[in-house]
Amino acid sequence: MTRISTSLKTNVQWLENRFKDNSAQQVRLVMDFVIQGKTRIPACWLWIDGLIDTQMLQQDIFGPLGQHPLPSNEPLWLAVQHRMGVKNGIHVDQLETVFHHVFEGHVLLLLQKESIALSIPLLNSPKRSITEPPGETSIRGSHEGFVESLDTNIALIRRRVLSSNLHIESYLLGEALPVTLKVLYLNDLVNPNMLTSLREKIRKVARQGTILSSGELEQRLEDAPYSIFPTTGNTEKPDKAAAQLLEGRLVLLLDGDPTALYYPHFFIESIMNTEDYASRPYYVSFIRILRAASLFVSILLPAYYISVLEFHKEMIPTALLPKLHEASAKSPFPIVLEVLVMVFMFEIVREAGIRLPKSVGSAVSIVGALILGEVSVDAGIVSAPTIIVVALSAITGFTLTPVADVIALLRIANIVIASLLGLYGVLLLTLGVLYHMISLTSMNEPFMAPFAPLYPNDLRDGLIRFPHQVLRKQPHFLKRWKIRSERNR
Repeated sequence: MTRISTSLKTNVQWLENRFKDNSAQQVRLVMDFVIQGKTRIPACWLWIDGLIDTQMLQQDIFGPLGQHPLPSNEPLWLAVQHRMGVKNGIHVDQLETVFHHVFEGHVLLLLQKESIALSIPLLNSPKRSITEPPGETSIRGSHEGFVESLDTNIALIRRRVLSSNLHIESYLLGEALPVTLKVLYLNDLVNPNMLTSLREKIRKVARQGTILSSGELEQRLEDAPYSIFPTTGNTEKPDKAAAQLLEGRLVLLLDGDPTALYYPHFFIESIMNTEDYASRPYYVSFIRILRAASLFVSILLPAYYISVLEFHKEMIPTALLPKLHEASAKSPFPIVLEVLVMVFMFEIVREAGIRLPKSVGSAVSIVGALILGEVSVDAGIVSAPTIIVVALSAITGFTLTPVADVIALLRIANIVIASLLGLYGVLLLTLGVLYHMISLTSMNEPFMAPFAPLYPNDLRDGLIRFPHQVLRKQPHFLKRWKIRSERNR
């Protein structure tokens, strides 16, 4: 690291050499500026056009500094800041650090005979307005969503968490193109061991290269990066992020990304929704049970259909067996191939509907599915029961969008194992998946809590949601470190 020199000429020469091949970045290095003090003090300004508010730069900074002499009874830097009215200026003593501040929309001021620079935030980059996230729509509750501005996202959370215990830690990820990461937590609720573990992981990630998105950061921080199950929670809603903080969790915000990550994340949360707490507990409990049932139907129904037709015909009702055989006889392909082809076709149509513009995406996905299904049955390529099974499996998978990718992979794996071993293979695979899920952790917390390990009191907010009067403010499995520390005293 190169420290800022007391010679302004040396500093300017170093900056000119560093920026000489970066004309496309519109770097402005202003040298003919003199601050009027006791003696006229040469100064250098550095900023990037398009990132800062030039009107504020002229009116609030250049104007006051160039009009009247500085008071002589104050230290130079203090007098400069007072004259400009800058309260959020940052002192920088490394020339390499200058680049990070400049590219974040700061204006840098260097003075003769001073070994530090003043960094003044004047960011004026275009911002997207606050809208409701398309993937987390809400009927009753907040309709605000995170945006790409880190300061705006933090303000949205601060407005909901009015506590002096809210701590924010800042990290720089990557060396060539550093990206700012903010870690938020409530100091009186967070598990210190979990916080220490996250800090260590972030330090390792910071040395591995530039992070371009929250999805990439999520995969680098997870305890089990090779698992198909996501052990990192994510949301684009500030009210949900605030609720996680109030439970003692860690929330991560990456600059330029509208998705917040939080730790720890538990599988039970895949069948929950923030809107569940705004509705009455009876209907919410019914909906959660329905979502859990949809999870099993979406994953296991095609495999069960193949197993009973190929290996366990005694499980089919007698009245239904002739109709299924008649429908299967019209198709020239094995039942396994039928199911796999239709599952892959559904995934192709779904992917096309997501990637296309909204105005045509929904139409393509609906019309494409209808045409493919109807024409395939009329042509005798696929049987009608197969279409019903695959369609029902696909529709039930939409009820659990947080784990939609996991459902798709497990559905195909169960189809393959069912074609080889029948229901016995499906049972073995299911037990293996459950064992894997129980062994997973999220920032050293059990992924399957509160079921494995079992916390009976926390089951009040599981598949069945009890009234708010009996719900815990913070789950037992998140604050058990407090109970342990109190027992050890």
